[in-house]
Amino acid sequence: MAFWDEEKTMGEVPKGRDVVQVRLVSRRGKRYVDVRSFWEDGNGERKPGKGIALPNEIAGRVADLIKEAAKLAEE
Repeated sequence: MAFWDEEKTMGEVPKGRDVVQVRLVSRRGKRYVDVRSFWEDGNGERKPGKGIALPNEIAGRVADLIKEAAKLAEE
């Protein structure tokens, strides 16, 4: 049985041999933005790695801060 009640993959970004996946998920009526790395096992099956599930109420502000930090890192 899956942990999340609903999952929708918004996209993924390659990171070496892994991928970082952004998903809109929900559990017990509460929505989250889940950002998580996935790795591939010896059988080619994707396994979840480290990540964070941000409550929808703060996900936009966290995304704004990440954009700001990325912009400063490019300077």
